[in-house]
Amino acid sequence: MFDTTRKSFVCKNVMPGLVCNFFEMDILGSLFLLTAVFSIYQIFIHLKSKKKFDKSLSFWFFLLIWQFFRGITSLVYFNYDMFTFSIVFIGFRRLIFFVPMCLVILILFELLFTYRNPGTNIIIIFRWFIGVFLGTFLTLSVILSKCETSIDYSDDFNDQSEPDLSLSFWGACSDLILCLFFAFPAIKLINVVTTPMVPPENAKCVNFTKIGIVVYILLFLGRSIYSATHFFNINLIQKFLNEQLNSNESANLISRLISFFYYFFFELVPTVMAQIAVVLITSHQIMFSENPYYTRDID
Repeated sequence: MFDTTRKSFVCKNVMPGLVCNFFEMDILGSLFLLTAVFSIYQIFIHLKSKKKFDKSLSFWFFLLIWQFFRGITSLVYFNYDMFTFSIVFIGFRRLIFFVPMCLVILILFELLFTYRNPGTNIIIIFRWFIGVFLGTFLTLSVILSKCETSIDYSDDFNDQSEPDLSLSFWGACSDLILCLFFAFPAIKLINVVTTPMVPPENAKCVNFTKIGIVVYILLFLGRSIYSATHFFNINLIQKFLNEQLNSNESANLISRLISFFYYFFFELVPTVMAQIAVVLITSHQIMFSENPYYTRDID
C-alpha cells in the first residue's frame, strides 16, 4: 500500500501515530486536538458576545489552525517526499506556530497600553511595527524554507540531509524575540497591577501569572537555545537523535521519546499557556472596562 522507502522516511522524520503505529504520537495528536476544542469554544463565545473581528478572535482562529495542523500531522500518515517535508512539516509548522504567539504579544501590549496610555500615535506606530515585524519574519521563513542548499532533491530520501537546518537559526531568533517581547510587557503589567499592593482576592491569580511568565521564558529560551545549537552543529541531543534515526530503518523507542517530549514541552505546552494567557487577559480587560472608577494615566 505504501512505498517502503518513503514510509521509512516518513516514520523516521514525521513519526505519525497511524500507519507507523507510534502510540506516543497518537497521544500527542489527541492532546493537540483536545486543546483545539477549547479554542473552538472560545471562538463560539466570542462570536456570540461580540460582532467585530478583533485581535482575540484572530488569535483563536490562527491558534485553531495550528492545533488542527499539529494534531492531524501527529496522527495521520502523509506521503511526504523531501521537498514537501521541508515546506510543509518544517517551514509551515514553524510559521503557523509563530503567528498566534505574536498575537498573544499584541494582545498583551494592548492591555498594558490600557493601563498606561502612551497616546494614540504611539499605539498606531506600535501596531505598524508589529505588523512589519510579523510580515518580515514570515516572508523570511518562506524564503529560507526554499533555500536549503544541503538538500539534494534528486535523492528524495538522503539520510545525510537536514531539511530543518536552514530554518533553525530563524527559529532561534524568532523564539528569542517572542520570549523578550512577551517577558518585558508581562513583567511591566504585573508591576502595574500589583502597585501599590495586591488585592487579597487577586493574590492567587497574580502568583499563578508570575509562575506562568517564568515557565514561558524558560520554554522559549529553551526553544531558542535548542535551535541555535542545532544550527551551529553543537546540539548533543539532536546529534544523538540523528544517530538513532540513521542507524535504524524506523524510529526506535528512544528517538520517538525524544521527539515526543520535544513536541510536548516546546509546542503543546506553549500552546496551552497561550490559551491561558489570552483568557486571563481578556477577562481582565472585561473587568477593566466594567470598572466605572478607573481613570487612565496619560504620560
